[in-house]
Amino acid sequence: MSVEKILSKMRQNKRDWSIQSLLTVARKLNIPFSNHRSCHYIFKYEGIIENLSIPENKKDIHPDYITKFLRFVARVQELQSG
Repeated sequence: MSVEKILSKMRQNKRDWSIQSLLTVARKLNIPFSNHRSCHYIFKYEGIIENLSIPENKKDIHPDYITKFLRFVARVQELQSG
């Protein structure tokens, strides 16, 4: 599935997303992330001061974190487009 298709589905429904979907988007957009054996994933991008921390839940990620992720990705895409 393409990144834009995943992001579009996330915008339409912020429920029922796993951390793996977020990691897929991050990989395709070259967004660095780390876990360091903790219960959170940290997303970083050069030019964005605030890192994004999202807990790795066994089930679905809370919709508020999806909203934050979508904002973060939008800022990354702005930086990537110039």
